[in-house]
Amino acid sequence: MPVEKLHVGDAGTTVVVQVVEENSLGVLVAADVSTATTMEIKVQDPVTGITLTKTAALKTDGLDGRIKFDSLATDFGNSGPWPIQTHLIIPGSPEWDGHSDKDTLLVWDNL
Repeated sequence: MPVEKLHVGDAGTTVVVQVVEENSLGVLVAADVSTATTMEIKVQDPVTGITLTKTAALKTDGLDGRIKFDSLATDFGNSGPWPIQTHLIIPGSPEWDGHSDKDTLLVWDNL
């Protein structure tokens, strides 16, 4: 899911997540998130347990399932494995309002 390497205190690092779904054959494929009206990426600090919710944007056209946000220096204050999960609302009939499976984003220490 996460594709960008982060260090404690990084600012301006783009965190990219690919949302996937299971197709009719049971194979994981990129989810079409192009029409999502709400896109959030949630990360949980492994030390404090505090969950940070970041508003996300499409990385490309959304057909590849990739969404992103740019980190602030205050976002990642501790190193370690950070649980990460997306929340999306995709209009339609029926509307889908849900979360992805959780994954892990590794935040690295500095010297």
